[in-house]
Amino acid sequence: MDDAIRAMTCLMIDPELHGMLIKGPSGSGKSSLIHSFSGAITGKRARVSPLNITDEQLFGCINIEKALTTGTIELEKGILGEDGQIILVDDVNLLPRNTSLQIMESVQRGTVSVEREGLSTTYRCNMKVVATANDREQPLSPSLSDLFDICVIIPRDPDRYKRVDVMNASSPDKDQDIQIDGDLLGRIEDAKRIVEKVMIPDEVLKAIVDTCDRFGVQGMRGAISAARVCRASASLDGRETVNEDDLTFALKVCIPHRRSRLVKVKEEPEDKV
Repeated sequence: MDDAIRAMTCLMIDPELHGMLIKGPSGSGKSSLIHSFSGAITGKRARVSPLNITDEQLFGCINIEKALTTGTIELEKGILGEDGQIILVDDVNLLPRNTSLQIMESVQRGTVSVEREGLSTTYRCNMKVVATANDREQPLSPSLSDLFDICVIIPRDPDRYKRVDVMNASSPDKDQDIQIDGDLLGRIEDAKRIVEKVMIPDEVLKAIVDTCDRFGVQGMRGAISAARVCRASASLDGRETVNEDDLTFALKVCIPHRRSRLVKVKEEPEDKV
């Protein structure tokens, strides 16, 4: 859970980090954690994009009748137009592939394109997407995985009483109990003020590139995400220089879900007595 919380905090600090994926089996508390974090910094549960949502509800639509009669394009925005929200996409791996790709491409691009009957328009998208997935049901495609800047895995807690607590915490009627965590919100705001000043040493950048090459990461998105998480992690601790702990954390949450090959870790030989 600690990695997931720190990762979500880094996501909120850097405006160029847009998406996070949380993997884990059913009952591991993925959605509950996202709602709790959203409540801590906004006072509201995360906005949910359900599996049965329509494209019009999600991306928006154009009023064709008004466009034809008046020549004016009237846009009704979808939930991706709700500025400054955390949107929870549960079971993103079960969505139609085109829909999930369009969500993440829109968030990464910062704009949503709406087309209908030959008419098109765009609107600004300023959302952070935190999605959940259970790979046992259906694995994500490499192209979709790559669009998530960050990915963490939460195992299922073997304690059934804790799982019951998780289910209770995720209930919608808990909205009335949500309180903003002033300390967490203050740390995020402080970090936002210095994140652009954080310096990444050349050896850290080299380590990121070498790790991407080692694991067969395609393109530059993984390396860029790792560098941004390094900076966000350092700024969260009030530092203006990235250190080894920041690098270790960034590589852990930015590289594995993008790797195209496994790498065996060399075992150190035992000391002979």
